[in-house]
Amino acid sequence: IQAGFNLLSWLVGNSILACIIYRHQSIIPVDSRLKISDRARWMGQAIAICTLGSVPIVYAAYTFDRSEMDRLLRQSRYNISWVASRGPYYIHEKSTVVMIVLCMAETKLCKSVKMVSDFLS
Repeated sequence: IQAGFNLLSWLVGNSILACIIYRHQSIIPVDSRLKISDRARWMGQAIAICTLGSVPIVYAAYTFDRSEMDRLLRQSRYNISWVASRGPYYIHEKSTVVMIVLCMAETKLCKSVKMVSDFLS
């Protein structure tokens, strides 16, 4: 449910961002230095989708284990055990494997966007 909500929030946020940028570009005079081409606008939106979409992907792919989270809270050098008394929480260990997989997926997405952009132009 939480990953679905993150995905929905991500899609809604990207849609709102696209609408704001489109409206901003439609009211700018043609000869303004702030006017960007349609291709640059689409590329910017595609990059925003690729980069902002990484958080829900990591959240959905990472395993959720309550005992592991409790261990991380107890062993943290920052004394964050008070987090457990405040209600529901989510914490995970920093992992190079997750970061590498995320970077590989994001690179693949960006390359795919560039390939589609080159094909359409």
